[in-house]
Amino acid sequence: MNFRNTSTQRVLVALIPTLFLAGSWAWAQMEVETEVKRGIVLYAKGNSVMVREPSGDMLYTVPEDFRVNVDGRDVPVDQLEPGTELIATITTITRPRTVQTTQVISGTVWEVAGNSVMVTMESGEQRQAVVPAGFKFIVAGEEKGVSELTRGMKLRATIIQKKQEMVTESTTVVHGLPRAPSR
Repeated sequence: MNFRNTSTQRVLVALIPTLFLAGSWAWAQMEVETEVKRGIVLYAKGNSVMVREPSGDMLYTVPEDFRVNVDGRDVPVDQLEPGTELIATITTITRPRTVQTTQVISGTVWEVAGNSVMVTMESGEQRQAVVPAGFKFIVAGEEKGVSELTRGMKLRATIIQKKQEMVTESTTVVHGLPRAPSR
């Protein structure tokens, strides 16, 4: 096999240990996309650079500390010379992340029907909830299931909710090829 040292391969090699730690489900849901853009520097000033790309001329504003590796040297954007070819590799990783929220509620049982309970909160607000199987409330210091609740009981519950969201991270690495010397 012939392996070349490409940005995509470096990203994948760096991610492999993380994937094993996160579990196989993350592998199925994670997406890695790599895009390569090319263009020629038309002019550069401050932290802005105008680049001629196949799709047209684009003006980019980059962070002041942004550097482009040109011929082995890290060059600030304002020192890029017109005619320098830029090659940008943009790697975007989208992965799942679990977000957990915790809420503690206290109130008085108003009504219980099956696995549904209506509670009058300490603020006077009434809330109704469908209670998951196995959920326990704290009533007078003891754990009780929904079927053990009766009207008038003072209870306390810690509600932990978990949800999945997708997080996208993007990195851009830009290399430059010096312009060809004029003859």
